Amino acid sequence: MTIGALERTVLERAAAVLESQEVALSRPRLHSALMHLISADEAADRPSVQDIGMVWNLVDSLEALGPDPRLDAVGGLVQQRRRTGPVIVVTGQLLAEVEYVRGSLAARGIHASVWTLRDLPKSFGIDEVSEGYPVVVASRTGLEFDESLLRDATLVYFRSPQTDEDRAWLESATHTGTVRAAILPVVESV
Repeated sequence: MTIGALERTVLERAAAVLESQEVALSRPRLHSALMHLISADEAADRPSVQDIGMVWNLVDSLEALGPDPRLDAVGGLVQQRRRTGPVIVVTGQLLAEVEYVRGSLAARGIHASVWTLRDLPKSFGIDEVSEGYPVVVASRTGLEFDESLLRDATLVYFRSPQTDEDRAWLESATHTGTVRAAILPVVESV
């Protein structure tokens, strides 16, 4: 996926305001964090009136970027890979990010369910309605259950694993054959 110079600048400015590089490539996470900053209840956490204007400008800039290139890349991979087996799109931990990806897939005509630890499927099967294997969107912690459900699945990461624990889980899942394949995003700037 390719991120343009304008988008890279907006993401970097927002990450700098939030003093966190971990959110730099996640639009939903940045948007959520900026809105939380604007609505902070405690005076110590609330930015000054002048700074609130700057944060609102960042929110507006983020919303004006247009389609997220990651969504297009993930959607294309899901359409391609679901012909050969189940696909699990792995997102960040925020429910907003899970829903962001699921909503994008739905807009492309791809039905995707959301896995949580409370609502696990019994098995995978062909989805007769959409003519392909099922598609699931889950955070990495939503995948911690019966590994037999992952056996033939391809993991498509919406963004790269962020923690050592997530990286170790992915390495174990791919090296032990728990999953068929894993596809990680590569971000290029123009």
